[in-house]
Amino acid sequence: MKPSRPRRPFGVSLFALLVLILAVLNLLRLIQTIQKWDLLTAILPFSPIYLLLSGLLWAVVGFPFAWGIWRGWHSAYQLSAVFLVVYSLYLWADRLLLPVYPERLDNWLFVAALNILILAWSLWVLTRPKAMVFFGEKNE
Repeated sequence: MKPSRPRRPFGVSLFALLVLILAVLNLLRLIQTIQKWDLLTAILPFSPIYLLLSGLLWAVVGFPFAWGIWRGWHSAYQLSAVFLVVYSLYLWADRLLLPVYPERLDNWLFVAALNILILAWSLWVLTRPKAMVFFGEKNE
C-alpha cells in the first residue's frame, strides 16, 4: 500500500499561485510584444527582442516551477530560493537598466519594500514544518 501523501499547506498553495501569476504575466509580456512589435520598435530605445526573450524565459521556467510547487516536487522546493533571488534580480535589472521614462523609478521604495516582503513571506512559508514534510524535506 502506498503511503498517504501529506496535504498541501495553504501557504504552499498561495506560493504556487504567486509563481503561476508571475508566469502568466510573463506569457502576456511575450504575447503583447509579438502583437505590438512595430509600435515597440518605434517607441522604445532598446530592441523588443529583450521583452520577447525575457517573457518567453520566465513563462517557460514559471509554469513548470508552479506545477512542481503545487505537486510537492522536492526539486522545485530545493530551487525555490534560487528562483526567488534570480527573479528579484531580474525584476530590479529590468527596472533600473531599462528605464523608458524617468518617473518609472519614483516608487522604487515601495517596490523594494514589497519585494522584500514577498521574499520574506515566501521563505517563511517554505520553511514551515508542514511545508517541509509536504516536500519530503523531513519526516513528521
